Amino acid sequence: MYKKIKLKNSAIALFGTILSLAGLAGCSGIYDNIREYATEEEIYSNRFDGILKISLGFERVEIDLMKAGRVPASEIYMGRARKTVIECEDFTEPDHRRIIDSVCSYVNITGLTQLKTYQFTIYTEDSYGNRSMPLVAEAKPYTRSNLEGLTIVPPSIFGSSSAALLEWKDKITTRLFEHLHYTYKYTDMNGVVHTGEGDNDPPSFFVENVLTDQDIPVMMTSRIIPALLNDEGYYVPIIDTVDLQTTVIVKISPDAGAVIFLKEPQPGAEISFPQKFSWVPVNGVNDYVLKISPSTTFAENQTLTFPVGNSGEYELTEEDLVPFTDSLESYRVTMSWTVEPANGDVDNVTIQQRRMNFIHPGLLQPLPAPVGLWEFEDPMMPFKATIGKELNPKLRTGNSIHGDDPGGFTHIAGPSANNGALHVLKNYWMQCEHGLRPSPGLTGSDNYTLIFDIRLVSAANYHSLLETSQNCNHDQDFCINSSLSIGIGATGYYASGMTYNTWYRIAITYRNKIVRYFVNGSQIGEKTPVTDGRFLISPIYVNLFGDEDGDMNEFDVSEVRLYDHGLKPYQIAALGGVSTK
Repeated sequence: MYKKIKLKNSAIALFGTILSLAGLAGCSGIYDNIREYATEEEIYSNRFDGILKISLGFERVEIDLMKAGRVPASEIYMGRARKTVIECEDFTEPDHRRIIDSVCSYVNITGLTQLKTYQFTIYTEDSYGNRSMPLVAEAKPYTRSNLEGLTIVPPSIFGSSSAALLEWKDKITTRLFEHLHYTYKYTDMNGVVHTGEGDNDPPSFFVENVLTDQDIPVMMTSRIIPALLNDEGYYVPIIDTVDLQTTVIVKISPDAGAVIFLKEPQPGAEISFPQKFSWVPVNGVNDYVLKISPSTTFAENQTLTFPVGNSGEYELTEEDLVPFTDSLESYRVTMSWTVEPANGDVDNVTIQQRRMNFIHPGLLQPLPAPVGLWEFEDPMMPFKATIGKELNPKLRTGNSIHGDDPGGFTHIAGPSANNGALHVLKNYWMQCEHGLRPSPGLTGSDNYTLIFDIRLVSAANYHSLLETSQNCNHDQDFCINSSLSIGIGATGYYASGMTYNTWYRIAITYRNKIVRYFVNGSQIGEKTPVTDGRFLISPIYVNLFGDEDGDMNEFDVSEVRLYDHGLKPYQIAALGGVSTK
């Protein structure tokens, strides 16, 4: 126990003299004057705030001592305090004390190797060795003895004639530790040392070029964060990472057959370009082929095959997949891949296959520009084109009789304050000189995309969107019916999810005799139509919102786009919803 200072009798006799000199000498050195009369140590008030936090590490603890947090010693002022002292009966230092030549906001106490609860006394000292009031803390750190009690469950081992796959079926992480990273090392039949590493949990890796019926030690080191059980019964991670070492003995049966193990990409991986494919070669096979297909059966007309030699790896480029991506409709496809002997002799070889997520490389390229774009921004020239030719406003004045008339079009605000739009009255439509080139062997185009940003403002039997004839003299070819479904009778109608007085981006694509419908970038339906030329756009004009007998109603339009080919679904998805500026 530390006590306050006591003075000898002779010191009391001198005390008056000391006081009389105080006015001349001030307080400087006052403790120097009386120090020789002290019989016990002095206790002063410059103590730490308290034991605010104890953090357990590997054979160490950190103890926070100041409410201000962890601040540099240069920013701490505690009066006379000059040093930080930690006492512990287990310290081997003189007097069981560790001295830090500064005042600390926290202490890091290392070298705590025993599996026990340590007790620490922490205080400051001034330049004369006087001590502050002490703080007492207890802590039981994580030690090597704790680590030796941990085990990692053994892996499943799948043997081949000269290789083995080590694979953990479940995560290594438990409540006792979190698994972060692993490395492994083994020696092959030629004395070559192989190493590898990974972050996946559960781990998996291959042991290659090894003999059967022999013990093959595989040294595995796992980087973990251990946890300790606290007083509330919860496992709490310590503040350090620790290496846990394990030896796995691999012994491949002499009866193991040849298996071409697939290494990368991992199952379900999202591939990018260039993409490395790798596998484990087997004895007796000198040439391999890599097969990639959206078909799990690797159907002949859906499979790309690449000669890949015997190196055990091949780098796939974007150009390698052009024959596949040109016909790919979706922007994201789950594909299968496998590696087989090039000579097709697979009777004595086990073939694996894996799945991977293929993102269409077209998404990495700029979208094609439209050949026609009308944005309706200028109230003085509402029909002018941003790209292409100006639209011709029309009015249906009788059955199949139409005249030029801009009177049914009013300029309004669009989907945002910076957008323009047109309000279109019933029976009004627009004739568009499209500039599309006729498709080979046809009088018009059967390869195009039309996109409309529209808002329906009143109920009707039909809202026509497109009529493909030269003079708008037959029935509509793309419309919205009274239940707000999209299509026509020849293709069927598809639920759109639309409501009135809301802006939507609606698209139709026609390519390879397939009609597809989209709302806000999502496909809602498709149909292979009858080959009667119904969706063939006439050589010069296409009619926006027209119909020959009045299946039309009022609406708002803020943008129309025309493309000279049928965009693919991933491209429509990339365009997204209504344009705002």
